[in-house]
Amino acid sequence: MTLTKINKPIKVTGDNSKESLGLVHVITGDGKGKTTSSLGLALRAIGNNLD
Repeated sequence: MTLTKINKPIKVTGDNSKESLGLVHVITGDGKGKTTSSLGLALRAIGNNLD
């Protein structure tokens, strides 16, 4: 797997709160763990009162 180097920092304009940042998790690969990981992320979001 080749890693990509980031040349410049990524700047997000607008509200700096984590709730409005809108990150996307991409979970791929063979084997087990994808569903467990996504359910864990969803439950953590619910537990932290995120939508």
